Amino acid sequence: MNEPAKAVLMALVKSWGKFTAEQTKLETASQEVSALAAKTIQTALSFLKEQHLDVECASPAALSIMKVPVEIVPAVEDHFPALKASVVMRCGEAHRTILIDLNLNINAGGTTFPFEHFKKGIPDSFTMNAVEFVKDAFLYVARTSGKPSVPEPVPAGPA
Repeated sequence: MNEPAKAVLMALVKSWGKFTAEQTKLETASQEVSALAAKTIQTALSFLKEQHLDVECASPAALSIMKVPVEIVPAVEDHFPALKASVVMRCGEAHRTILIDLNLNINAGGTTFPFEHFKKGIPDSFTMNAVEFVKDAFLYVARTSGKPSVPEPVPAGPA
């Protein structure tokens, strides 16, 4: 194999190495953000439980509102060469998404902040996003008993 051919393949190897390193970094960050979101939601649900509302919050892995489970799912979309990381919070049809970019900046519905801010404490905008999600989820479950909404059929027009 000649040198230009090797250079093309080495560029591929370098690109792939960078991609997998960033993928691993984002997977770790999304799992950590997911765990912090679960703890923040658990704290919010604990407050509601103290107010005698029907919620479960025994552990960050077992959260529910009126028997409807709360899911906090880290995700990394990795379609080479693009990467997107997020944490999706769901309860019934209520959901919110926390976005994590390649520089590990986090957007939780307010101002964007660096991942390192979690080392100093959970930012207020992150807590407010989680609390707003809990409020939305509770109201959704209360209105619908946790059942998915079914769109009404559209009447057929004249033929």
